[in-house]
Amino acid sequence: MNTGRIWPSSILILGLGAMSALSALPPTGGSCPLKARPHLASTVSTAQQVYQETLSLLEDRGQLDHRKVSQSLARAVSTELARSGQSTAMVGFMQMLYLPGQPERFVSSFSAQVPADRLWQAATEGLAQAVSGPARLMGLEEMRAYQSLYSLPMNGIGAVLSSTIDGQGLIIQRPLPGHPAERAGLQPGDRIIEVNGESTLEMGLYTGMTRLRGEAGTSVEIAVERQGEVSRMSITRERIDPGPSVSSSWSDSETGHIQLCWIDSTTADQVSVALSEMEGARQIVLDLRNLGGHDVTAVQRIASSFVPADTLVARMESREGARHELRTMTPRQYLGQLIVLVNEQTSGSAELLASCLQENGAQLVGTNTAGQPASLTVVPLANGTALQIPAESWYNSAGDKLDGAGVRP
Repeated sequence: MNTGRIWPSSILILGLGAMSALSALPPTGGSCPLKARPHLASTVSTAQQVYQETLSLLEDRGQLDHRKVSQSLARAVSTELARSGQSTAMVGFMQMLYLPGQPERFVSSFSAQVPADRLWQAATEGLAQAVSGPARLMGLEEMRAYQSLYSLPMNGIGAVLSSTIDGQGLIIQRPLPGHPAERAGLQPGDRIIEVNGESTLEMGLYTGMTRLRGEAGTSVEIAVERQGEVSRMSITRERIDPGPSVSSSWSDSETGHIQLCWIDSTTADQVSVALSEMEGARQIVLDLRNLGGHDVTAVQRIASSFVPADTLVARMESREGARHELRTMTPRQYLGQLIVLVNEQTSGSAELLASCLQENGAQLVGTNTAGQPASLTVVPLANGTALQIPAESWYNSAGDKLDGAGVRP
């Protein structure tokens, strides 16, 4: 199984053409909002304007790691020069001469070798790599795919899809039971590296979604990498019916098993029903493996079934300095022993839930979670592209930051 770190898991797409867990079945607030930003008045080219917008945006939000700027810009420009068949011999000298104080002069000094717009695009990508948290640029095609997701037919192969921070392909986070992906043998952690012969490297999550969607009955050809081995397969798309977000069963006469398939506005009620049906269970195993999403209100309600009322679930701090606490609101329903299963693909709001339960006596079993509980904000830029950046940071009740660290069993 490939356990490449999730991009933001944080961003999950349910069903590879079925529906988006950004909207969490149905759409919910707080996940990947589209925020308009005034464009900077400028006489420079659009590409340089986008660079200036991105720089201003990241500085305003306090997300730019200035220690990384020089290295990231130099690396991005070097990559563009090499891609164009030009020498990179002068990059180190120009970096020493102009960075970090004069980035515009650094970029412009190579405009005789590579068109300026391409250099500014590379420089903007460099800025996205110099932030204190995961961020990336969304190209024109990715933005179009992002904006069209809800208008596409709900047909696909049936899986939860995520992308990795390094952009190296698309990750199967969870195949949906009874759907084509599961029947084809796809497993959590599998990396889709090609769709219909097109590489998914740096394709982007939303573009990958649109490639995998299509009319029911049509086929899509994919290449899948698992533990270094690549296999190719043809999967016939179907109408996606994800069913309930919670499944439950008895492991034995004293142990109930509850698995969360995704988190939406109905999940807490489904968990409550499952617990009622397991009344008298000595212990409950709550399975949060391969689970993401960003519905924090649902997590608040789910936690209420397992911990006392008015217990701190997590604390949020926005990039603008706003703070907000999530606390449980209703009396505790289950009083027995709780075991929580997590893994490296437990991400987003599922990490907030795992952390809260662990801090209140639950036993966590598995591996360290993804460390990406923050939702993402998509900020449109002047040329139709967008910058995707974390919207907030999350802390547990002990004050430990979960972003980047995750939850350790």
